[in-house]
Amino acid sequence: MSTQQPELLDIYDSQGNPLGIKERELVHRDSDWHNTVICFISHEDADGEHYLIFQKRSPNKDLYPNKLGASVAGHCSKGVTPFETLLKELKEELNIKNISPPVIYMGVKPSKSISPDGKKDCEFQHIYHILYDINRLRKEVKINFQETSELISVNISDALRLFSNKQKQIRSHYFITKTSISKQPLPLSKFDFVPFSDKYYCLLLKLILRGFSQKSQS
Repeated sequence: MSTQQPELLDIYDSQGNPLGIKERELVHRDSDWHNTVICFISHEDADGEHYLIFQKRSPNKDLYPNKLGASVAGHCSKGVTPFETLLKELKEELNIKNISPPVIYMGVKPSKSISPDGKKDCEFQHIYHILYDINRLRKEVKINFQETSELISVNISDALRLFSNKQKQIRSHYFITKTSISKQPLPLSKFDFVPFSDKYYCLLLKLILRGFSQKSQS
C-alpha cells in the first residue's frame, strides 16, 4: 500500500539565499524561511465601490484556522515557482482554471509571525492581485470547502478605516457559504483577520485601490 509522501519545500536564510530542502512540517517547526503565495481578488460593483474578497480559512488549517486571509494562498513546493503555485492554488481552492484578467505582481514581502498556538512562520510572501468582473467571479468560482470555509467580500475603504483604527468594526458586503450567497452583513473586527500588522494591511489596501485608479485612467 502506497503512503502519501510529505510535501517538500525549498528553504532559505533570511536574505533569500538557498539552504536546501525540508519537509513542510519541519519547516514550520524549525522556523525556516520559505516561499509562499498570497493573492487578493478584488472587484468593482455597479455602485462604483471597490471590494476585496477574503477567504475564511478552514478550521483544519495548521496556521490561523477560521481567520480571514487572502483570497487564495499556498506554499511553494520544492522547485515550483510562485506563479506556478498561484495557478495551482486558484484551481484547487476556487476552481479558477483560466485567468484572463491581468495578474498584477505586487512584490515579495518577508513576513515573520507567530500563530496563537505558538507556531513560528517565516515566509517570503509573493503577493498578487487580480481585478475580476464580479458577474464572472460569481459564475466561475466553486469553493473547495476542505481548504476554505467561506468567501467574504469587504468594501476596501471600510477595511482601510478598520486597519487605520478609525473604526473598531465594519460589515461585510456579502459572503459565500457552502449553500448560498448572502448579502446579510457580517460584523467584522481586526480580530477576525489573520494577524498581520495594521501597516501591512493599510499598504496592501492602498496599492489595490491604486490599481482601480490606474485601470480607470487606461
